[in-house]
Amino acid sequence: MLFAFAGSDALLNVVLSEWLPIIPGLTSLGIFLSDLFFVYVIKKYNVFDLVYIAHEDVINTIPYGILVLDENESIVEVNKALQSFIDLHVGDHFDMEAFLGSVRVEGSSKRFLDHYKQKENTLSPMEIIVERDSARHFILQASPIVDSYRMQIGHILTFQDVSQERYLVKEMNRQNEILQERNHSLDRIRHELSQANRQLEELVLTDSLTNCYNRRYLTQHLTHEVITNIHYKTPFSLILFDIDFFKAINDRYGHVKGDEVLYRTAQAVKQSIRSTDILTRYGGEEFMIYLPHTERQLAKQLAERVRLSVESNHIVVEHEIEQVSITISIGILSIEDFDHEHVLDNPEEYLIQLFAAVDKALYQAKQNGRNRIEFAEFQSKKEGYSYHTRNYRNSYSRK
Repeated sequence: MLFAFAGSDALLNVVLSEWLPIIPGLTSLGIFLSDLFFVYVIKKYNVFDLVYIAHEDVINTIPYGILVLDENESIVEVNKALQSFIDLHVGDHFDMEAFLGSVRVEGSSKRFLDHYKQKENTLSPMEIIVERDSARHFILQASPIVDSYRMQIGHILTFQDVSQERYLVKEMNRQNEILQERNHSLDRIRHELSQANRQLEELVLTDSLTNCYNRRYLTQHLTHEVITNIHYKTPFSLILFDIDFFKAINDRYGHVKGDEVLYRTAQAVKQSIRSTDILTRYGGEEFMIYLPHTERQLAKQLAERVRLSVESNHIVVEHEIEQVSITISIGILSIEDFDHEHVLDNPEEYLIQLFAAVDKALYQAKQNGRNRIEFAEFQSKKEGYSYHTRNYRNSYSRK
């Protein structure tokens, strides 16, 4: 306002003085009106009102959230404690029903709303849960504001944070549950002992490093499976694979990293075989897979899938930076000829011959360059067992 009158004074009485008559007092009038404006603002906002300043300090230091509404449910006062978890400002319209719909209410909100709309001077508390960064519990109380004629002219809402109390109650309930659990400790111990016995049985048949079955389990399982397969003429296959240059990995990175390579390789193989296939640690860095109901062609496909999954499984071995790519050599033995039911008299000896045949195929795979697949041709004779190997390698089998 001051600049407007001063500018008008300069324009009319200086720049256009040759054409227009002099109009005195424009700048003084601007100063006078500016003073009136400052007086109005100071009066309106109680800039120097000590009571108002003290009121603001008191209401903002109260730990409870306070919200004051007029008769039209417009906000006329909100303290900082409430604004810390609810975004409300003076002049906003506060819809109680909409607010209760945006929070979780412990119990029924209908009774609270009935009390809220009454004109009697009654308190109506209710617990709500406000979820922002974390869930916070509040006791919401609504009290009507009435004039000297007992007419309702607004509401005062208070929000008492009881999150700590609810946490303590929850913790107390948890402790009670622990005490109740201890009352049933005998049953739990009996159950745990039973589980421990089962786990011990699993440990006897499981390799602790790779979580695969061990050779003992494989031998026990195949002794029964071989008899069943031959009796019902069901084809099956054995895959024996060995990690290439595993000794060099141990020598360079240490046995701890070597153990990790064994574990990661076993996990990669588990993901590439069927749920009915059985992966076992045969010994050292050698693993064997029993493929039930699997003919030669399918065994070849599964072996190639295993080989590729291991080759693509890059393992971090040095300071989380260096990676090593593992390759494996694979020997396969597929049994599709069942013209030798006499082996049922001595399945253990027959199983030894199967292992020897597939081991011979693995040896040929390593001799012929590694990272490849070799097949063992197995033929049974009454006087013994003979076998020879035949190789298989596609164009992607060797780097």
